Amino acid sequence: MDKAKNYAGVVLAGGRSSRMGSNKAFLKYQGRFLIDHMMDILLKTGCTPVFILGSVPGYNCVADDKIFAGPAHAMSSFMHKKLAYSGFLVVPIDMPLLTPSILYRLTTYPKGAYYKDCPLPAYIPQEPISAHLISMHDLLDELGASAVACDEGNELLMKNINTPNEWKEFTTSHEC
Repeated sequence: MDKAKNYAGVVLAGGRSSRMGSNKAFLKYQGRFLIDHMMDILLKTGCTPVFILGSVPGYNCVADDKIFAGPAHAMSSFMHKKLAYSGFLVVPIDMPLLTPSILYRLTTYPKGAYYKDCPLPAYIPQEPISAHLISMHDLLDELGASAVACDEGNELLMKNINTPNEWKEFTTSHEC
């Protein structure tokens, strides 16, 4: 990431994890909690600092002002805190195969960007946005963010994991 710009990383960790049945942040991936892995990806992309939105026991988090209202509401609320960053590189807690290069590409779009058909991960510039947004697609549309085509073969790296069966299949195929 361009060191001259002031981007922060954001891990979205405010969901119920109801389909998983336990907090996804504490799933073990490569010997570490998933929350630590996702924060590390953002740090390797050049983000400083990295914020966790939601509530993860034992971690310094930015609590959602309205719990379980979804990622768009969490980001809108967070951005209204008048933070002094030019933008935010946002990842969900449950995409462990994301890479710094996939994420960095999004930051090259000044009005924001996400991968087509996948609203997360996303780069969101610090711009005034509505407080009543319902979905990440709404937020990205309001900003005029670019829908970027994913390089061939990278689609699998953006798979999120929501259920115990998906986690089992993932860990079996990725030797966690």
